[in-house]
Amino acid sequence: MDNIQSFGGSNAMTSLKHKTKTGLFWSFISQGGRQVCQVLVIAVLARLLTPDVFGLLAMAVAFTEFVNVFLEMGIGSALIQKQDAVAEHYDSAFWLNIVAGLSFMVITFFLSSAIAGFYGQPKLKIILMALSINFIVISLTIVPQSLLTKEMAFKKLALIDICAVLTSGLLGIILAFKGFGVWSLVTQVLSASLVSGILVWILSPWRPRMFFSMGRLREIWFFGANLMGFNVLNYFARNMDKLLIGRFLGAEALGLYSLAYRMVLFPLQNVSWSIGRVMFPAFSKIQFEVDKVREVYLEMIGKIAFVTFPLMAMLFACAPEIVRIFLGDQWSGIVVLLRIFTFCGMVQSIGTTIGTVLLSQGKADWQFKLQIAGTTIVILSISLGMKWGVCGVATAYTFQSALWVIFVLFITLRLVRGTLRLLWEKLGSHFFLSILILLNSMLSLKNAYLCLGVKLVVIALSFIGGCILTRRFCFDKSGFRINI
Repeated sequence: MDNIQSFGGSNAMTSLKHKTKTGLFWSFISQGGRQVCQVLVIAVLARLLTPDVFGLLAMAVAFTEFVNVFLEMGIGSALIQKQDAVAEHYDSAFWLNIVAGLSFMVITFFLSSAIAGFYGQPKLKIILMALSINFIVISLTIVPQSLLTKEMAFKKLALIDICAVLTSGLLGIILAFKGFGVWSLVTQVLSASLVSGILVWILSPWRPRMFFSMGRLREIWFFGANLMGFNVLNYFARNMDKLLIGRFLGAEALGLYSLAYRMVLFPLQNVSWSIGRVMFPAFSKIQFEVDKVREVYLEMIGKIAFVTFPLMAMLFACAPEIVRIFLGDQWSGIVVLLRIFTFCGMVQSIGTTIGTVLLSQGKADWQFKLQIAGTTIVILSISLGMKWGVCGVATAYTFQSALWVIFVLFITLRLVRGTLRLLWEKLGSHFFLSILILLNSMLSLKNAYLCLGVKLVVIALSFIGGCILTRRFCFDKSGFRINI
């Protein structure tokens, strides 16, 4: 593969701008399609399966996600960030990933009994063995998928994501209808990776050669190792709550907690991730134009908040009706968790974008060092919250997330010559809109369908009115205009 040249000329910058806009469009199509499919699948599966079944899978996934951090080793992102990477880098990385995938599958087989014993769930042993097959599939796709991302081929990636979610979701629902219980969820996870892997190889023109060089790996190892260190710590920061709940509060409590987390934080993180996936290669190409990076980053945060802040406020207001209508009475314990996580969702929709700036500036070591402190704070907060059950954990997690994101944003903005005041100028009006929408949570009617309908109408009117008051919606001689 030829070296990727730096973007210096005006034609190159125009091309980058076009690729970025196109990438954002297809990334949003991908995530929008994924979220619609996932919401429908979760709604159906929640009717067919009990909270303890979801909790059992969450216990297994907590381990497999940890292994995935080591499996990727930060190499995929290192290949994207390194603008002068050549064919030997990709070949060497590919074969290293294959060896890692096989090794982790074998290690999981040996550790499955101990992990099942830790949770006191004998069924986990065979579930973990089955899920370990994923390590091979994922290791085969890391390099070709990174290349598609680097080339900003987000139309192809959107097709891959949507097909994988659709296929795995339908398969999971069919098996749940037939009474396969937790195995319907296991099959859903495995089939998603398999379909994604097959499509990556079909749509990626890259093919590996029988070549391996430690020298080429060393050239990307510093960036990759620091990113892997960050990802390991980030794993504990994002999963320590689930590990402790599963160990001390049981499968049913974990099932309620993990579903609430998935319903609120996964969609929001995916919105930010879909933008970050496009902006990371784009920022990497203009990494030496610091003022431009700051300007685009603040604009990006404003656009994210315009969507996510009102969305979270709406979910807070409508949580009781959404749970009753779409999940059923067996999930009534999830309402309070959903409402707590909406505040966490607002914060994390912004916080998950920070890595795109740090990594594009080659500061993987900064990200790693910050995460050491962040993970320590998370563990202490969650341990304290455990005294008050799952709601205590959710509250502690949300509170520390807010404080930590503000601190890290301060450091990140200084890197690109920005300030928190500039950030507030982008976010202030979105907080105002969210408060207007939150007021609708006080509305209550006996009929859940009628109550949800009335709330959505009032929320829509509040949103439109708030946008006009904050001049987000404008009417002038040129017609209607949205300012984000």
